[in-house]
Amino acid sequence: NPKQEEFEVCLDQLIKDFSENQEVLLFKLERVYGDSAINFANNIISQSKNKPGFWDDKRLSLFYSKLAQSYYYSDETNLSIKYAHKSQQLNDTLDLSTLLANNYLENNKTDLAESVLLAKLDTTESSWILKNKADLLLKVGNAKKALDLYNIVMKDSSIWIDEEMVADILLKNSMPDKARTFYI
Repeated sequence: NPKQEEFEVCLDQLIKDFSENQEVLLFKLERVYGDSAINFANNIISQSKNKPGFWDDKRLSLFYSKLAQSYYYSDETNLSIKYAHKSQQLNDTLDLSTLLANNYLENNKTDLAESVLLAKLDTTESSWILKNKADLLLKVGNAKKALDLYNIVMKDSSIWIDEEMVADILLKNSMPDKARTFYI
């Protein structure tokens, strides 16, 4: 963005002028990354403890979600898991199952990865999300459920699936008839 520096100056001024406005704070939350995101989210969460009721749970959950994502990319999987769970406790409609599953896989906890994916499985989600969940289910060894999701995703022509990889995994899981479909 050629105007990135100007944008950041404007965003900082917006925060100074409207430091109590929730929409402004949420706007900034969507535009900070890495350590800046961690510091910003932690600051808002700390402030919310001093002002009970200022933030509703669903909005506050977005700050915990940002922490979970930021810690994941900082290779702090335990903190990422902690904040993802906290975020979902505050907003039970929030689905951080792929983030949690990736964290659990990094910690070699395949059973937990599978259980969080299956707990938040909604076949009406976007094809992109379903594909990601199917890929993760293959990694944890649940080829049957992954295949169910791939069958849904394949109806959407805008999503690319490595069909040979899926076929190889199905073949390894003693599903040669289903693998043949993907090889063809």
